[in-house]
Amino acid sequence: MPDYIRFFTACLLLIASACGPDQPAVHVYEEEGAAIIEQEQLRIAFDLSTGKYDINHRPDGKALIRGAAFQINDLQPDSTWQYEWAALPLQDSLGSGQTLSIKATKSGQPGLILQLQLYENAHYVAFNWGYQNTSPRPVQVKNAAVLSGVAYPGAAFRDYYVLDGESNDYQTVVTQADTLLSTNNLLATWGAKGQTKTAVVAGGLTYLEFLKYMEAIKVEDGLQLRMWLEDPVGKRVDPDSTFLSTDRFYLDLLTSNRYEALEQYGQVLAKANKVDISGPDYAILNFWYAYIRYYGGDEFLNNTSGTVEAMEKTAQTGFLKYGPIGIRLEPDDYAMPNNQQGWWDDEHWAMYEGGQFLPPYETLNKWAEAIHNLGGRPFLYFQTARRSEDYALAYPEHMLFNDAHRERSGGPEGWWEGGDRYWSYDFTDPGFVAHMEDVYARLRKAGVAGVKYDYPLTGWAYDGGFEDPYATTAYAYRRIYELAYDGLGPGRDIHERMGKGDITLGVITTHRTEGDNDVVMPPMTAKTGLRWYKNRVVYHCDQDARNPYNALPYGSRHGVRAMFTMTYLTSGRMEIGKYLYKMADTMQYDLSRVLPLHQTPVSPRPVDAFSGVDYPQVYDLSLTDQWHILTFYNTRWTGQEWPSTLKGRYKKLEEKLLPQTIGLPLGAPTDEGGLGFAAGQLFHVWDFWNTRYLGTYSGSDSLIQHLAPGEARVMAIHAATPHPQFLSTNRHILQGYVEMPGLPVWDAQQKQLQGSVETIGEEEMQLFFSANGSTVRTVKSDAAAVRWGWIDEEKGIFALYLTTTANQLCAFTIDFE
Repeated sequence: MPDYIRFFTACLLLIASACGPDQPAVHVYEEEGAAIIEQEQLRIAFDLSTGKYDINHRPDGKALIRGAAFQINDLQPDSTWQYEWAALPLQDSLGSGQTLSIKATKSGQPGLILQLQLYENAHYVAFNWGYQNTSPRPVQVKNAAVLSGVAYPGAAFRDYYVLDGESNDYQTVVTQADTLLSTNNLLATWGAKGQTKTAVVAGGLTYLEFLKYMEAIKVEDGLQLRMWLEDPVGKRVDPDSTFLSTDRFYLDLLTSNRYEALEQYGQVLAKANKVDISGPDYAILNFWYAYIRYYGGDEFLNNTSGTVEAMEKTAQTGFLKYGPIGIRLEPDDYAMPNNQQGWWDDEHWAMYEGGQFLPPYETLNKWAEAIHNLGGRPFLYFQTARRSEDYALAYPEHMLFNDAHRERSGGPEGWWEGGDRYWSYDFTDPGFVAHMEDVYARLRKAGVAGVKYDYPLTGWAYDGGFEDPYATTAYAYRRIYELAYDGLGPGRDIHERMGKGDITLGVITTHRTEGDNDVVMPPMTAKTGLRWYKNRVVYHCDQDARNPYNALPYGSRHGVRAMFTMTYLTSGRMEIGKYLYKMADTMQYDLSRVLPLHQTPVSPRPVDAFSGVDYPQVYDLSLTDQWHILTFYNTRWTGQEWPSTLKGRYKKLEEKLLPQTIGLPLGAPTDEGGLGFAAGQLFHVWDFWNTRYLGTYSGSDSLIQHLAPGEARVMAIHAATPHPQFLSTNRHILQGYVEMPGLPVWDAQQKQLQGSVETIGEEEMQLFFSANGSTVRTVKSDAAAVRWGWIDEEKGIFALYLTTTANQLCAFTIDFE
């Protein structure tokens, strides 16, 4: 064999070997004074002389991040430091990859560690960090920034938008501000209409001991980006020891579609934090709202005997045929200085009027059993770390600083003015932890379905004083919910009212987003609607209670329907602030159309979020690429600014809601306010609440609807088929997704549509179809009384009517000619 052929063959074998299945998809190596980590899409080069790093798009070399620095405990290494690197395997719930671990050292200084991580089949960067204490004294690490650099240097910021990733009651909003600082995460996105967009998603990845912050500033030479974490107490690192954090960060610079970029982030966040938010799919009746004068305004039943009485009356309405209902007893007595909090036992629950345990249900077990036997699910309420003086005096060793009267340095955060000035329970203290484990064991044994934690910032111990010397403030706060999550077990609702941020991901199931209210207003739905990528994915948003008598516009049925619809679509809980048996029959019926709550980890996209509207009005839930639930929400009114305070929201609204025409270009790209439908494809559209067929549209059409004041119009969209097909039901606003195990199937040989649906006993189930040019011959069901009839014969739209004596899965067949 000639030498040149032998050489060429050897090169081919070398290339084949390098690309073979046994070679890692992520490579770590040193080249020209830089430590490199790279995979198919990303290349990160850390300059071992300057301590800065760049991130590039590997296929074309495009600069994504330039001159990024890192900093720990206010120390930023530079060219005067020495650097060493190591390649470490990466294997966790997110997949396989490699870590480039950088250690910066300097005489008289600690060792600072930055870890840059790439996964084999993902195009985001993960970051971790660490600290080596070389001093003879313990050090508290209070902050760390893993990236401070310029993203997309030289970018032309055409149509620039930012979206914060805040939690709690912060008003999440899309703006065009040059500067955005956000807790948790943020999105910065830009790109002219008709052009491929750019999206940058920066955020926390895993949570245990620190809160995380992101900042994006539009500057002349690009997007100044900073990602860091903080804690008021910090992490203790002992002398001659190294701390490697588990609080990681996430950065996606390559997913161009802004919706897909955030949805990917939400999914990764759920995996990384091992999120399981399975639990209640039913409404929960709140016994505080129901009796408060300016909310429900009904009789006081917030005690064990009253809740059982209300449960009995609820059962008599027949509403339980739609599923169970939660009964939230709220032991929220505001007696001072002693109360139920901290004790959380039968003896102390029986002592105070708010949420009192009364005979014959004077124990948790008796009360919970009675609620279960009536078809309900018992829920409780804790005031997080509100102290009770008698508990503090009895167990000072369970208190922060082991002191029953240690004063707060900064006032009673999380409580009202003049509230507790002293620090409260230590959720890292072994004795108090054992007490809480016993509390939750008793709740679990009784079958308590969940606990709401009010005044959560009473547990934000910014002064420290923990029995665990290595605990941060954020870690101790997270432990409050972790103890409950583990103690109550799977499927229970751990409800954080309004906390500090995403530090509780993985140990809560519900996150409250509003102060006290029992209404629905556009800012509320916008707040959680713009968090769609987290809602039902890493937690269920809770907008607080709902009272249909306070629905806007007052006295209208479409207002009641809008209240339930928008709560369903933009949150994951349905808390009710009116006794169910006090609701009109039509209100009960409309509430039943949004139950059960679906458990799939997906929420509707706010399609028009980046169009300049004050509050999104178009929400799309893509169930499949051929099946969408599209909602238009009319937010138009005569006012200027919606009420945001407690008093403003329980006062009658003087301004008027107005009618509005809303349109959607079906074929526009999904990141330009459309659904991305193909121009030549046809789609059937059905209006759920108004029970009407809206027609057939092509992907090049605009869907235009005229909405009544405050109306939420829910429409099912199905891609048209050449054979008969299903369109909708009258049972649930998701129109087949919840009440059917699958869409009806067309049998071309038999010319049949075959399907099944969960019926409600003694309630006519209506299913709507398009014949698509065929003729109905017969309909049949072995389990139900069945008939059919035309809705619009000219357009080939018909209904199948099924009635059963009890709830059951009912199969049906429709034969065609």
